[in-house]
Amino acid sequence: FKIISTKGSIELAAAEEILATAGGSYIKINKSGIEHGTPGTWFAWAATHGKPSEKSLSVAHLPKNYARKFEFKDENGNALVNKKYVVYKESGEAVRGVTDGEGKTQTFYSPAVEELTAHLILEVKP
Repeated sequence: FKIISTKGSIELAAAEEILATAGGSYIKINKSGIEHGTPGTWFAWAATHGKPSEKSLSVAHLPKNYARKFEFKDENGNALVNKKYVVYKESGEAVRGVTDGEGKTQTFYSPAVEELTAHLILEVKP
């Protein structure tokens, strides 16, 4: 999905933490600081880069697991709640479940980036 602002800015706020993930990369913001990681290449482009001097920081470690969750919506953007689904893992394992109150699956964790395929099981009523 997209978040678009017609007012020129977007504000994200959370009492504890904001976590954005995609394709195994992530950005985590909380009271401890800002952490980011990626299994791929990290690029930073800017006209200038400022680096404060004489400041020591501990190196953040990548998370031990990758996490992924799927969200199902209908053509009008409404969450598909309490619907059966099956997620196929790269290993061939099939995990079945039911979407939650927001149309989301359980979270799938793996120690490395893994391809997952999600299918919604639609029930046909006679």
